[in-house]
Amino acid sequence: MEATEKPRGCVHVDLDGLWAIRECYGLPGNDFLVHDPIYEQGVPNFLALFERFQIPATFFVAGRDADVPEKQEQLRDIVRRGHEIANHSYSHQIGFSRLGRTEIRAELERSQEAIRGAVGTTPVGFRAPGYDLSPALLSELIDLGFHYDSSLLPTFFGPALRMIARYLSGSLIAKRAQYGRLAYGRAPLQPYRVNTNRPWREDTRSPLVEIPITTSPLLRLPFHGSIAITLGIKHVERIVAVLIRRRLPITYVFHGIDLVDLLGVNVAGKQKGGRFFNVPFDEKHRIVEEILALLTRNFSLVLSRSWPDRLSLPEI
Repeated sequence: MEATEKPRGCVHVDLDGLWAIRECYGLPGNDFLVHDPIYEQGVPNFLALFERFQIPATFFVAGRDADVPEKQEQLRDIVRRGHEIANHSYSHQIGFSRLGRTEIRAELERSQEAIRGAVGTTPVGFRAPGYDLSPALLSELIDLGFHYDSSLLPTFFGPALRMIARYLSGSLIAKRAQYGRLAYGRAPLQPYRVNTNRPWREDTRSPLVEIPITTSPLLRLPFHGSIAITLGIKHVERIVAVLIRRRLPITYVFHGIDLVDLLGVNVAGKQKGGRFFNVPFDEKHRIVEEILALLTRNFSLVLSRSWPDRLSLPEI
């Protein structure tokens, strides 16, 4: 990479339906499966900002949402505007790494079918709910012809993040895995061909590329959109400055709910995590704008599906 060339970057949106978020807090989700503010507000708001900043983005979509006719027009609009849709499982089960291979394959195939039926294209990328990957998942992705996975969160703080999630959700997910294993903190901070059995290691012969979610280079702290809305733009600016100095790429993750006005919407019930959804919409929108402007200035932003072509398999 030339010294004057910007590092590459990807912008992701995890388009978890409100039903999926409420289920994480032990609330019924079906009431929001059809009329979902994340699709009705979040998608148009993100698309408007991406058009303003000329950013190509990758949206990770649960197949259950793609099966809803009322949501399919928003998904087709994403594709029409030049963005990418990737697979985020069918039913967004937390604890994905604990599923058997048969269950994993069923989730992948059912979601592929739903998304293909909704938008006419077949996803080539995947992210597990809760950043929760396993060797079995990677093997199934390879068998089904996926080009990349973006489930790995390279942090040493997975156990601590699980404790926080357990506290905020009232112990609902105490027995489930999220945020990956401690060893994942040793993973590369840029896309690499992934070792199926040891996902934190590179294997140049692997047909599957891992696009890790960016953490801070030194402490490996997460700093995705939802955290930035809580801690503010300065938190993002500090980490981006280190990435630029080290010439590292970025994979920055938002969630669809980050650009939804949640006034009057019960997301988390009486659980402690509910306060994170009460940030006023204008403040959230301002912070997302500032993050997108920061990313545009400092990175050459591309669709995720372009990374595998840059990491060609060696000739045999």
